[in-house]
Amino acid sequence: MTTEVEIGWKDFFRVSACSGLRYKLDLVIGRVARQALDVYDLLQKGAQAAHEGKLTPERVEEFRRLCENKPDDYIDARQVPFTEEELARPTEWQQFGAQLLLETLSDASLGIRSALNVGGYNDRHFSYMARKFPGIKFCSVDFMSEAKMHVFNRLLPQSPNWTLKSGYALDLLQKGAVDADLVFLASTSLLFNNEELDLYLAEMSKRSKVIVINEGWGVVSTGNRLSSLPILPKVIRPEDIPENEPVVRSMAGVYYFYAHNYPAKLAKHGFEVRLSRIRPSGNPSLYLYQLVAVKK
Repeated sequence: MTTEVEIGWKDFFRVSACSGLRYKLDLVIGRVARQALDVYDLLQKGAQAAHEGKLTPERVEEFRRLCENKPDDYIDARQVPFTEEELARPTEWQQFGAQLLLETLSDASLGIRSALNVGGYNDRHFSYMARKFPGIKFCSVDFMSEAKMHVFNRLLPQSPNWTLKSGYALDLLQKGAVDADLVFLASTSLLFNNEELDLYLAEMSKRSKVIVINEGWGVVSTGNRLSSLPILPKVIRPEDIPENEPVVRSMAGVYYFYAHNYPAKLAKHGFEVRLSRIRPSGNPSLYLYQLVAVKK
C-alpha cells in the first residue's frame, strides 16, 4: 500500500524547506560548529540505540522521572476537553488524531469492545471517547504512577468506563495485565526503538483487532549519516524507510524519535493496513502520519 501524501505547497515549503534545510545546515556546517558535531554524534548514538530492544528497568525509571517532573502549568494546559466542533473541523494534530479515532471506533463492523492508549499520561482522547462510547472499556497506560496520572487528567471529564494504569506497557502486555481490541499510539510509537516496536506488535497481534497511529512525521533526516541526506527536501513515506533501520532524530540527547516503516512491520505481524497517510499537522515543524491497521 502506498501512503497518501496530502501536503500542499505551503506546508511543504514551511516544513520541508525551512525546517529541513535548517536542520541539515546544523549537520553540515552548523550555526555553531560544536552544535553540528553534537547533533551528528547524537544521531550515531540513536542509530545504535535503535536495536537495544526492550527497555531496561533503569531506563523505565528514567522515563518515569522524566514524565512525572512536568511543571503544573504544563500539565494543566493539556487538560482541555475536545469539543464536537473541533473534531468536525480539526486544525491541530491531537484533534486530527481524535477525529480518526472517533471514525474507527464508530465502525461497528470492527467489533471493538475495549481500547488501550499506550503512553496516555494526559489522555484527552480517551476522556472524550469514553463518554461517546459507554459500551467500550478504555484504559490509558503510562510509565508514571497512577497517582500522578490522575493529576495529569484531573481536569478532564471522567467516565466509569475509563481507567488509568501505571507501568511499562510492553511488560503489561507480555504479562497479560492489559488487553484491548484497539490500540491507540499517539506521540508514543516514535519513541519505540526498532526491536522494541517488533516486540509490541508481536503482543498486539495476539490480542488486538485494530491499531491506530497518530504521530508527528518529520522530513529533516532520512538516515543517521550525512551521506544519506538528500540534497533537496522531500516528504519521506514510511515504506521508503528500511524495515529494520528506522530514521533517527535526537531530542536533546534525552531520548530519540524513530520513524518506522509501519506498513511493513504491521504486515509482518498479520495486520492489513487500511489507511496510511501523511498530512499537515498544524505544527510548522512537523507533518502528521496517520495509520489504521486491522488484523487479518
